[in-house]
This record gives sequence, C-alpha cells and structure tokens, in this order.
Amino acid sequence: MIGFIDLDSFYVSAEIAKNPSLFGKPLIVSGGEGGKGVVLSASYDLKKLGIRAGMPTFKAKEIFPSPIILRPDFKFYEEISKKIKNLLLSYTPVVEQASIDEFYLSFEGCERLYKNDFFNVIFEIREEIKEKFKIPSSAGLSSTKCTSKILSKIAKPGGQIFVPAGKEKEFLTPFPVNLIPGVGRILKEKLKILGIEKIKDLQKCDLSILLSIFGKEGEEIYKKSLGIYEEPFHLEDIPKSIGKERTFFEGKIDLEEILKELFWLTEEVVFKMRTLSLSARKVEVKLKYGDFKVFSSSFTFKYPQNFYEIFQKKVKEIFLSLYKRRVRVRMVGVSLSNFEVSSGQKILEIFGKDEEPIQKTIDFLKKKYGVKLVSFGNL
Repeated sequence: MIGFIDLDSFYVSAEIAKNPSLFGKPLIVSGGEGGKGVVLSASYDLKKLGIRAGMPTFKAKEIFPSPIILRPDFKFYEEISKKIKNLLLSYTPVVEQASIDEFYLSFEGCERLYKNDFFNVIFEIREEIKEKFKIPSSAGLSSTKCTSKILSKIAKPGGQIFVPAGKEKEFLTPFPVNLIPGVGRILKEKLKILGIEKIKDLQKCDLSILLSIFGKEGEEIYKKSLGIYEEPFHLEDIPKSIGKERTFFEGKIDLEEILKELFWLTEEVVFKMRTLSLSARKVEVKLKYGDFKVFSSSFTFKYPQNFYEIFQKKVKEIFLSLYKRRVRVRMVGVSLSNFEVSSGQKILEIFGKDEEPIQKTIDFLKKKYGVKLVSFGNL
C-alpha cells in the first residue's frame, strides 16, 4: 500500500499555527507588496469563493475585497516541513517528499507491523501532525502513487480515502479528468475537444488514438485513469527540478535587459546543479507578460548536460521563440530537470576535451566570490 499526505493550505495553516488568533479569518499568503504579487495559499473560506494559488492578488481582492494578506515566511514553512517528514519516517523508512507540503509513504514490508490496517495508520499520522504542528492534512491510500494523490485531492479538506487494489478504475470514473496529475489547463482543453471531460471518458478511449495524438503522455494519463500507472520511489537527495524566477514588478520591455536577467538566472541554476554533481537533460523557460498571460517551452537534450554555455545558448533560443508580443514582461524563469549524477560529459566536439577544467574553475570562483563574479560567454 502507498499513502499520500497533503498538508491542507500549508502556508496559511503554518501561519495560523504560528499565530492562533488568525484562525477562522479570511487569509491569503501573497508574495508581493500592495496587491502586486500572486496568491501562494488561501484559507478554505476564500477557496470556496474561487480564490486559488497562482491567482494575482489584485484579482483575489476583486473577489473578496478585504482579506488579511500575509507575507510568506519560507524559513518557518521549511522547518515545519522537515519536522513532519521526520515524523513520517518514524512510521515507515520509505518516504518520498514530492514538495514542501506533499509526501508519499510506502508501507511495503510493514504488513505484519500494522496488521494490514494502513487506513488507521494514515489516520494516526494525520492526527499526530495536527496535534504536534497544528497543521491539518488530507490523504489517499491505494496501490499506486498516482491514485493515492488523486484520492487526497478528492478527500480535501481534512479527509482521507482508501481504495483497495483492483477497485481503482471503478472508483475514479465519475471525477473530472483534470484531477489526474499531469492534466493541466491546456491538456484538459485538448481532451475536451475529443469529448473527454470525465475520467470514465478517458478510460473508454482507444489507447492507440491517445498515443497518436499525445504520444507517451497519452499512454501515461490513460494508465493513470485506470489506476495502474506505476512509478518508482525516488529516495535519493536528487531534486526533481532546479529553477529560478525573476519578477519585475514594474515590468520590462527592453529586450537586452530581459536577456541579461535570463543570463544570470541560467548561471544560478546551472551552478546549483553542478554543486550537486548533477547533469540535466531538460531545460525549460517560462515567460509572463504584464497582463499575467504565461507561456513556457522546454528542450530535452539527447545526453545529460552540465556546461554553462550549452544552457545559456539554449535558454536564449527558447526565450526568443516565446517572445512574440512586444509588451512589458513581468516575469522570466529557467528550470532544469531530468537529472543524472555526472559521470563524464557528452558534449558537442566544438567545446573540446579541456572544457571541464574551465567549468570547474568557474565553479570555484562562483562559490568563493559569488555567482555573478565570473561567467562563461557574454551578455
């Protein structure tokens, strides 16, 4: 059995744990000043009104004009998250942290210890989290990671759902297809064109059609709809992604200035990756305009890469392919993913066999004097 624990409205819940007088009040944790930021977390009374994470704060205030807006305390949130993970490890040695507020737990090998009563184990875990940290949570329990995550969404707020092995397909049929992890707004609209709005519609779809239209992604969401999508546990200290964003509260329209910011963002994420002795196959660039419309695109290398100039060139290329509107840019971001532990770099021959010592020298100087002291290439 695999459990999934999701901490409900985590940032807001953490703020209430820190200051109990906030309980029951309309709360928003926002990353910006004066309504310029975005909603990072909202209390459930505001969620019921349609306020959600990722929404511009000024839009949230149009829905509810007088919320209590709190600035995020990320250090505090991370401390609580670490303590909760340690608590989970006291129940099972196999815990994968998916994000600051999401955890997968494998109970394989714990059958005799808990007499197969994992539903009550999950309940006990949630009660202990609430008692010790004053943080409410929701949970799912099933035979796969993906299904358990879906169940936790259905159980929100403050509930838990167990579906026995073999019953996943039947249970999931009535729910909307966007509950499936990986089905975002764009994919949801594409599926809707095909007449797929519920998970049961996806279950009935011919796999060959999904493969022809969506490729491997089509097969993945099909298996997820049936509750049979298998994913391994990732227990190494290898992050799923390394990213960095830069928000311009006044907006930028000068292309050279924007490219300069992207350059240093790329330097930062590549440096962070190299300090972990990793190489990445995938690089993604995100762009948000002043009207909050967001665009992103990615590129996957044939081999994992970890040289600064390779990512600099690719990031610039991706950004220029996205930058089609000559209006103010509010945010740019760069992220790396699909990591492998570095064990020799397969790169284009033009960089030469002596390139890695140069890269390591740059790493050394950045570590000692700061990321912006030295770079490879030009602005």
